[in-house]
Amino acid sequence: MRILFALPLILLLSCNSQKTTNNEGELLRADTITENLSEQNSITKLISLNHQRLDKIKSDFNSFKLYSKSLSESNISSIPFLLDYIRTCIPNNDINNDSIFFIFSQKFNRITNRLNDSLGTKFRFVSEPAGEESSAKQIDIFKENLAACGIGIFSTEGMYYADAQSDYFYNNFNDRVSPGLKEYLKIRQDELKQGFAEDAGLQITFDELYQRIKRWEQFQIKYPETIYKADARYFYSMYLETLMTGMDNSRVFDYGNSKLLPGLKQLYEKIIRTDSKSETGKIISSYYSLLARHGFKENDSIDVFLKNNGLSTMISVQPDTR
Repeated sequence: MRILFALPLILLLSCNSQKTTNNEGELLRADTITENLSEQNSITKLISLNHQRLDKIKSDFNSFKLYSKSLSESNISSIPFLLDYIRTCIPNNDINNDSIFFIFSQKFNRITNRLNDSLGTKFRFVSEPAGEESSAKQIDIFKENLAACGIGIFSTEGMYYADAQSDYFYNNFNDRVSPGLKEYLKIRQDELKQGFAEDAGLQITFDELYQRIKRWEQFQIKYPETIYKADARYFYSMYLETLMTGMDNSRVFDYGNSKLLPGLKQLYEKIIRTDSKSETGKIISSYYSLLARHGFKENDSIDVFLKNNGLSTMISVQPDTR
């Protein structure tokens, strides 16, 4: 399985705009090289070859954007090429580093999504039962090449998918982004390592879920204008909704009598005692009062309460796995 792609000369992106303009025809010449995910160390070798072209280049935000656009989203090697360009050519203290990370992460996600589309076709061997020793070795080589791009192979409900390794973004960007973005990446690093749900069932305890809620709540207070404020709100709301409604295979109400589980009732009461003035505490307190009026049983008023608070149920919803 061999994928051909064009690698633009990195010198195209020198911040010497006069040189780029005068030699545009020459510098847009491309070399054709091979990305073979079934060949051992294929990606590592390409990274090394590409890195030699970055030596002594000093770049800027505009050049970075041009380079990012020039890299094919059909090739996973575009991820380490772009990362190497950032870490080699752009200063750690560049004022645009948060935006640079945002563009990089979007590129990463698009490439990973394309890879996921190929797992059932070009890379079917990943999900097929391991048979001969050669097949197992092929999978190992494939995973090693993905790892060189910060990608891991995960599974949920018997399905395999590609996603970012838990440490990848934080380890590569914590020394160059703003404090708010650094903390965002740290929180996500921890959550990706721990996981969230599998087969619509929680992989963490409800107490740990509450700690996640508080961490995101405090993050939003401390960094209200981060470029990831919408994501922070998403995680906060999803975790809070799960704490209040559970999910298909992690219920908060007993299957038999529809009453709130004793452990959840105790957790709500603890939140009300120790955290009543926060946004989370106020919502849980009001929710607790609603449940108390109905004998702590599941009831139709819950959906109305959630809607009034900009929330929704996690029942019959496919939750994030990590």
